[in-house]
Amino acid sequence: MFFEPDILHSFAGRARFPDPVDGSLWGPPLDYWKANSKRILAWHVKDGSRLVPPPPPGVNPFTQTIARTPTFTDAILAGEGSIGQGYPVDPDPAVVGFKRIFDEVGEKGSNYYIVESDSGPGGATDPGRSLRHAKYSLLNMLGLRAGGKVHARSTVPDEAEYESDSAELFG
Repeated sequence: MFFEPDILHSFAGRARFPDPVDGSLWGPPLDYWKANSKRILAWHVKDGSRLVPPPPPGVNPFTQTIARTPTFTDAILAGEGSIGQGYPVDPDPAVVGFKRIFDEVGEKGSNYYIVESDSGPGGATDPGRSLRHAKYSLLNMLGLRAGGKVHARSTVPDEAEYESDSAELFG
């Protein structure tokens, strides 16, 4: 059997569904992924940030949105949230960040990233959200593979330069 880990929901599920006997958190997802690396087909790369204050037990402790200004809420880009950056940005040491996940789990599944967000579509108020999310998340993920530092925001100043960079990257 093969599978495609959903990174955000792996960490959210760990917090939402503690051991029914003693209430402890399940083991770190990284250990499971490493033990089953040959079964991984691809990664569902969803980032999120831990809610403050923490919600009650049984509730997803992460959000996939960020207030960029007092009036503008956007989807969290891959690599921007506490899951993508890992501990100590996230207070749980089991949340290790995208770079460590992809460096340690193995090569098979690490070749395919499905970058997504449950908060991606922007609807009528922000029709470009899903494309913006894809573009900047891709740049962050490419930065991980190249060993570069993940940027909370793209360093690409305009579309013309982005298209030029994309032509170099993709031929």
